[in-house]
Amino acid sequence: MEKLFYISSSSLTDEQSSTLLTCEGAYSQCGIWISEYAKDFEKAYQLTEEWGVSLKVGHAYFSKKEREKSAVLVSRGGGPKTVKHDWDSLNRTYDFSRLCPKCGMDKIQIDPFYLCSEPKYNKVKVYPLDDIYDVFFAEKEWYRQYLAPLGIESRPVMIGVKTPRVSQTTVQLVIHDVESEMNMTPYEKYECNACGRIKYSPKIIDFYPVPEVVPELPIFRSKEYVLTGLLAYRRVFITQQVWQLLVSHKVLKGWYWEPTILRMP
Repeated sequence: MEKLFYISSSSLTDEQSSTLLTCEGAYSQCGIWISEYAKDFEKAYQLTEEWGVSLKVGHAYFSKKEREKSAVLVSRGGGPKTVKHDWDSLNRTYDFSRLCPKCGMDKIQIDPFYLCSEPKYNKVKVYPLDDIYDVFFAEKEWYRQYLAPLGIESRPVMIGVKTPRVSQTTVQLVIHDVESEMNMTPYEKYECNACGRIKYSPKIIDFYPVPEVVPELPIFRSKEYVLTGLLAYRRVFITQQVWQLLVSHKVLKGWYWEPTILRMP
């Protein structure tokens, strides 16, 4: 694992920023970043401490071996833009009666998703929905052949809105939510000033936590929400078996999933 540290440019004076960028390995990209393995990392860290600010972990990179040793992996969020859904139809897909308008938490799916058109597939057979990262779709035949035998359930997807029809190519994966909590101590948290609930930074800065009680399911979602602003989604977890399946068939890039603290025996 390699951790990248960063500091916001707004936390520094122009002179401090210029000084920090003289450290070998430091670079500017929406803030100043430097790897923990950079030659001048210790120098950069000491400088920020002297200035009364500090470098924070902004991201972590993992190797394939670290993923292979993880019993459960977690989705990064985002992904290939394979299909577009009809935004207006979300009022049919979700029950928004409990939704907090300030933080986006607590919407409940009660109806299928409505896609604008039938997806066209290439190598990508499994993917998250565009901008709703805790919802996953799969090519129907690939799902039947590989995912259904693992016990992953599915639900239909609709095509069109005015005269919807059941998709002939696509299903939505059923992902059960867990009630067991995760230890999110290392992650920045944001308390909603409207509903008082907490959600967490979407950054993955270390081997990711898992629920205290990990369910015996091939795919599941966290109780906790992540993201900032008006959007919120739950983390999606898959077992090593599912990850190996996705990687071996090259249907969703392996780096989309990050390792967790739950290691293989």
